[in-house]
Amino acid sequence: MHGGIGSEFFFHLRFWFVITAIISGIALLFRLAFLFLPGIRNHVLRGKVSPDYKDSLDYVLGKVEYADWFILNLISNNVNTIRFGELCESIKLALIKRVDMSEISRLSSPSPSPPPTYPSEKVKAIEQDEDSNYPLLHA
Repeated sequence: MHGGIGSEFFFHLRFWFVITAIISGIALLFRLAFLFLPGIRNHVLRGKVSPDYKDSLDYVLGKVEYADWFILNLISNNVNTIRFGELCESIKLALIKRVDMSEISRLSSPSPSPPPTYPSEKVKAIEQDEDSNYPLLHA
């Protein structure tokens, strides 16, 4: 009697294992599709933003990588479409400002000057002066 109940239990457990393995495999395929196909992941977020902010979302998605998209996806799951659109708009403005600032700093900064050179006597004097500041090191 006991053997029959145990074998039925393991029979059902085996089917449960197969079902969870199939579901996990499908989830893995979806995750790999999101990782390697940017068009699919962009399409997912376009459905979660208000139509007024789709251009901001497209700009942001053109600048971010998978990890950033994943964070944006998690945020979009927890806020409404208008707030998510406002977030995309503010990210877009920050990205534009960052690009503008890097262009300005690149154009306005002078070319780097070569490091200063010292006469050898001056270097020796500096080294001797530094050695005198730490007498315990030479004891």
